Amino acid sequence: MKKPIIIVMIILGLVVLIFLYLYMNKTRYTWYENYSHKSDQPFGTLFFHELIKSYAQDGFVHNTKKPLHELLDSTARTEGSAYIFIGHGWSIDSLGLQAMQKYLAAGNDAFIICNYPPEQIFDTLYQAECTKTIEFDSYDTVSIKANFYHPAFAVSKPYSFTHRIKNEDTKYFWQYAGSKSLCDSTFSLIPLGSFDEDHVNFFKIPYAKGNLYIHTNPILFTNLFMTQERNTEYASSVLSHSKHRRIIWDSYQKGFSFQRNPSSYRNPLYYIMEQPALRYAWWFLIALGLLYVVFSAKRQQRFIPVIEKKANASLAFMKMVSSLHYRNKDHLNMARKKMRFFLHVVRTRYGLQTQTIDALFIEKLSLKSQVDKSEVELIFQQYRIIDNFQEIDSAPLANLHNAIQNFYNKAK
Repeated sequence: MKKPIIIVMIILGLVVLIFLYLYMNKTRYTWYENYSHKSDQPFGTLFFHELIKSYAQDGFVHNTKKPLHELLDSTARTEGSAYIFIGHGWSIDSLGLQAMQKYLAAGNDAFIICNYPPEQIFDTLYQAECTKTIEFDSYDTVSIKANFYHPAFAVSKPYSFTHRIKNEDTKYFWQYAGSKSLCDSTFSLIPLGSFDEDHVNFFKIPYAKGNLYIHTNPILFTNLFMTQERNTEYASSVLSHSKHRRIIWDSYQKGFSFQRNPSSYRNPLYYIMEQPALRYAWWFLIALGLLYVVFSAKRQQRFIPVIEKKANASLAFMKMVSSLHYRNKDHLNMARKKMRFFLHVVRTRYGLQTQTIDALFIEKLSLKSQVDKSEVELIFQQYRIIDNFQEIDSAPLANLHNAIQNFYNKAK
């Protein structure tokens, strides 16, 4: 890497570190509805979680690991308790649904505070009256005023809630039970609270000895609203609809839901852009990418030579060796090497020892190779003639070669 590029990258890195240092100690908020009991951010539920713990005079259980059918065991069903879930959506399977039925039938209560309650819970516990299932709708506005129907909880001055992102009041999709789900003859769905007078967002479904409570706006229980005194009173009134003071808080059964509020969550970069440190790190990353493109565009790719395929040189080597022997007229040496190679073939192919060449060896080799005994014997006769001389011409070498080649052609 060239020196100017290194210097530029170091300078940009120092700039990012300065921004991180300047913004590290500042208060930063995440304007995303996470509903985490550990989060002190505007849309976390830390304050509501602490309120629940103080409200649970007969015991408090916080579930983070068990599925619903394991959580609502026989002990939880018989002691008398209130199950509470808060989040975007509530996930429940067939086993969990059966466990919830038994839990409610034993006289317990369940509070499901979420934007999108699952339909299967209504299909099982709700006796269809006005519609086959309970339908939900949304109301797009900035502020709402909520109240209760029961005289013990209703207030003369409704509770006011204003949706806010940073320092700006923004519109929000407030969920409520559709009017088609409510009719004059309904008895299996009892409205308990509403906002703006006619939008029911809190109701209960009696089931056997227990009650299922549904609240469609979990955002009302987040830190942003719970820090206001009257809103804490609203949350307490919601819980007071149940007589049980043993609470089971469930953080495990969280289902997926799409947040439809266009002001709070627009795209996957929302969280990064909301955090100053992450935002500047993001721009720094883009700047580095642009610098890399600018400077790397000037580099020329080094020529890569074409590597030729390796050729098999064995045949060429044999021809070269043969040519050297032929030019030197060393026929005797060539004959001895040819005979040595022939004996090696006999040992490896037919498993015969070649230290002693006698009539028995020739007979065994003839039987195993299925070559006539006389033709096998001719090879060793030719070699004995050659081996008795210190120097030979090409004729004896040719006779030996022909005899060995004849053996190779007929051998099995």
